[in-house]
Amino acid sequence: MYEFGPYLLDPDDRLLLYRTRPVPLTPKAFDTLVALVKAGGRAVSKHELMRSVWPDAAVEEGTLTQNIFILRKILVRDPGDHEYIETVPKHGYRLARQVKRPSTDVLSVAVLPFKPISSGKREESLELGIADAIITRLSTIRHIAVRPVSALRKYARLDQDAVDAGRDLRVQWVVEGTFQRLGSRIRLSVRLINVADARPRWAQSFDEPFTNIFDVQDAISERVASELLHRILIGQRPAAPMQRYTVDVDAYLAYVMGRFLASKRTADALRAAITCFEQALLADPAYALAYAGLSETYLLINFFQTVPVPDALRKAADAARTAVALDETLADAHVVLEIQ
Repeated sequence: MYEFGPYLLDPDDRLLLYRTRPVPLTPKAFDTLVALVKAGGRAVSKHELMRSVWPDAAVEEGTLTQNIFILRKILVRDPGDHEYIETVPKHGYRLARQVKRPSTDVLSVAVLPFKPISSGKREESLELGIADAIITRLSTIRHIAVRPVSALRKYARLDQDAVDAGRDLRVQWVVEGTFQRLGSRIRLSVRLINVADARPRWAQSFDEPFTNIFDVQDAISERVASELLHRILIGQRPAAPMQRYTVDVDAYLAYVMGRFLASKRTADALRAAITCFEQALLADPAYALAYAGLSETYLLINFFQTVPVPDALRKAADAARTAVALDETLADAHVVLEIQ
């Protein structure tokens, strides 16, 4: 793990975090950043970078230049920020930030997809959606590095062992849970597990009307955060209240279905995801996360060229700008705007 400015880079898990929030990068842009970060401020020649990033292919210098351009746009986020990557004339590039290993007071955690108590008809969108909501809340808290939901889908098997998943994800803590919908009610059981010794540190059950799903997610997030932060700074709790993005259940269910479909990356799924996000926004026009999901999906459509959608990039930018206007802390929406 490497820390530079507000960023945390994990080359092993191919993860870049900005203030604990994941930053999506293309594979080669990520490899370029890793090479610069590992150099620790040393100037790296263009030849050395190309050999490191494309070891088995002959590429033009312009390809490297494009990766540097993408990184520069994505990395500069805060007002008044200077360039993160400097050009060294007639040589190459260097990272213009001090690189250090993160202190041990950053705890890593993975929130696994919640499992249905019954193995009958599954609600996979809700399984990931509950985890995603908790991840979103935890990602705003300093000292906690939480794995993004995109890294967790493969751990949705009903027989998945939580500790094995935690080891595979290289995290210190795992949150696992089960749920059951009974008419208008939902029952959840949650555990926070230490991966090192496989022992649960906290467990709790909830039995609430489904309309209280937001209160339950808030309670789980706050309790997990409190348990983890207690091990760093005794008694410290999150400095600010956790953001609740909607109180409309229909909007929430449409949003989590959209997230689930968008993660499949197929033409039909991306088209259906757009419909879901639009339904969420009809139910709650101020739902910032739905705008962010809509912007990412239009960007994926443009990138993969899977669905003929006129002006996909413009629509992605419009949705991202609305998301940022509603909540300027949404990193995903900022990324969409920065790669336009």
